[in-house]
Amino acid sequence: MSEHQLPPVQFTPEEILYLQDHLSGQRTQWFNYYEACLEEGRDKAAERAHKHYEMFRSLRNKVYHLNGRDTLALGQHEQRWWDQQHDYN
Repeated sequence: MSEHQLPPVQFTPEEILYLQDHLSGQRTQWFNYYEACLEEGRDKAAERAHKHYEMFRSLRNKVYHLNGRDTLALGQHEQRWWDQQHDYN
């Protein structure tokens, strides 16, 4: 492999599930912290927390879609019709 070529990125199912769970947990924690800051009137901290929440939400959604998982589905293997794998060419 040359110095100008990156190795292909491949995740195992276990790695994807770990990332999904970790990002979901971080998303939840930042959202709860954001809500607590709003209740306490700490606007600067709430603004910072909301930025972190949005970042983790975005990353979580992208990781969920790596294996075709629907971020809104109730179960581990459920998918909605619009979230099936498609040929985007």
